[in-house]
Amino acid sequence: MKKGRFIFSTVVIVTVFLSVYFIVRSYLFESYSHQTEWPALYWIFDILMIITATGLITSVNISIIKFLQQRYPWKSHPTKRALLELFLTCLCASLIITGITLIAHYALSPDNNLTNHFFSNVIIANVVNVAAVAIYEAIQIYSDWKRISQPDKPLKLAEDHDLDTRNEKTYQKRFMVFAGEKIKSIPTKDIAYFFARGKTVNLFTNNACYGIEGTLKNLEDKLDPESFFRINRQFIVNIGSIENIYNHSRSRVKVELQPPSREEAIVSTERAGKFKEWLSR
Repeated sequence: MKKGRFIFSTVVIVTVFLSVYFIVRSYLFESYSHQTEWPALYWIFDILMIITATGLITSVNISIIKFLQQRYPWKSHPTKRALLELFLTCLCASLIITGITLIAHYALSPDNNLTNHFFSNVIIANVVNVAAVAIYEAIQIYSDWKRISQPDKPLKLAEDHDLDTRNEKTYQKRFMVFAGEKIKSIPTKDIAYFFARGKTVNLFTNNACYGIEGTLKNLEDKLDPESFFRINRQFIVNIGSIENIYNHSRSRVKVELQPPSREEAIVSTERAGKFKEWLSR
């Protein structure tokens, strides 16, 4: 799409430039004044012919460049590519302008000097043609260089994303517990807190208590620290289970849990500061 817009813009610019040139030249030298009372008709004819010539030359040049790119890439055949491209584009432009000049000469000004028209038109067309081809090739080379010089940027972002995904720790979402002879699966989000007494660890929900295997230290590694916090040696509490918080002493706080616990949930002195930071996240 961008390349198409560029080609269209190039055709328009070249056409306007050549049209203005021929109109000004015709007006200054009054080449049409002796032929008709309406020189504007000849200017319009000039413009139409120039549009036709520019479109044909541009199309042929693009075809030539694509052909040479496949047969003689710049990296492997720079000299041959440059010479062939210069020769073929100028040859095609000259042939097209020759045909246009003959048509214009016999249609409009059969009495004028055909040789002067021919050489001036061919020279102008080739100068503009070479400049247009050079600009087109420069843009192509710059686009290729830019694409080659920055190939790893999106790949690096993808690799970083994959690395972050691999490094992202996953936390336990469910706990398997025994309820009599049954085995139940308790979602972690439904757990109010864990309480340890000796080697026994209990899991509390809003309406039940279950014994589980393990230690609070092991549970800390399995629980999301955004939701769970170990307040002392006996409790790991879910932030959603905290009903109220009270100052217990100058350096400790008391936590009221829901469901209520038989033991007081006192945040230890060494954990009080981190506990307050955790609450304010």
